[in-house]
Amino acid sequence: MKRELPLNSRMTRFFTALILTGLISVEFMSGQGWYGSDWQYRMPVTVSNPGSTHLSSFQVQIILTGGTGGNFDFTRALSDGSDIRVTSDNGVTLIPFWLETWAAHAEDPRTDTIWVKVPNIPAEGTTVYIYYGNAESTITDPDYVPYYPFTAFTPSEPVEMPPSGPYTKHPDNPIVPIDDPYITDGNDLTIPGKGLLAENIVYDDETGHYWMVFANYRSGSVGLVWSDDPSDPAAWHWHSGAVVTSANAPHLMKHNGIWYIYFSRLPNIYYATSATVNGTFTEPANNIVLSPSGDLWDQARVDEPYVFQRSDGTWIMLYMGDRGGATEQVGYAYSDNPVGPYTFFDNGNDTITGLCIPFGEPGSFDAGTVADPWVIEHD
Repeated sequence: MKRELPLNSRMTRFFTALILTGLISVEFMSGQGWYGSDWQYRMPVTVSNPGSTHLSSFQVQIILTGGTGGNFDFTRALSDGSDIRVTSDNGVTLIPFWLETWAAHAEDPRTDTIWVKVPNIPAEGTTVYIYYGNAESTITDPDYVPYYPFTAFTPSEPVEMPPSGPYTKHPDNPIVPIDDPYITDGNDLTIPGKGLLAENIVYDDETGHYWMVFANYRSGSVGLVWSDDPSDPAAWHWHSGAVVTSANAPHLMKHNGIWYIYFSRLPNIYYATSATVNGTFTEPANNIVLSPSGDLWDQARVDEPYVFQRSDGTWIMLYMGDRGGATEQVGYAYSDNPVGPYTFFDNGNDTITGLCIPFGEPGSFDAGTVADPWVIEHD
């Protein structure tokens, strides 16, 4: 018999929207419709919208708690969470979600986290349903089943990582590097720190410093600054000279004792290397690592590289493609070598080779431009 279980307590969770200033809350309540007869239980969750602005494709966090006074009975779900499904407000349409945590052997009071990509949150709020209790459930559609802790596939429907922050700007911003050779602008104004766009920071054991690579829009070059206290805007020191000339959008990393700076020089992505982070970076011959795919979506340029090595040893390059007119999207390519050759991600559509993050739906914050990818390791 299928059951919509009452809860011993009601829980409300809040999180801050990345773009909007309002707060979204979720609470657990009772509701309607049924997804499938093999699922014995479900839990309705009301998603309120105090911001009173219609939201689409929005990430919502749901906290499940076990034990006395909790809101979820983990004993009725499979130990690996593979029977969890989430539907929209009609109770039957599956929607993407992510099990951020699922501690199968945790002792009570157990707490786990689900992130749900809610397709629409009207001003009056909506409801989603969490289904569980199906001993025979199998993975059939990667878009709509949990992908933690499974590693056999990657969902084709992106579900963003949990929103972070909110962040508070340091009162001493902006960063003005010590010994910054800033210049007088066209209005005879001297503005220290002007025209510097930070990209990423790496700690170096040899120098004992944190190194930040940046695009220098004053000279169209790439530069470095260093600090022993990266949280202090006044503690960054200028590293003399242009590290890479005629370059933009750099990414700094170290691998096997070699320092790499990936950068853009329209329309391609290049690299330079150095034995030390504070040494001379040189560009080898034929140092293009990625060029536009030849398809419309990135025909103007590939830019903003972010390179890292996956746990299986594969090198991944996230990048921004531009079709012209600031119409930007994100793609990725992979290689067995940090300097390539890189193979474009096969998304199943040979007219958008390499594209991995398309535009959001009309009305969403990413409808029209998705740019400047960054990767962090989470949990």
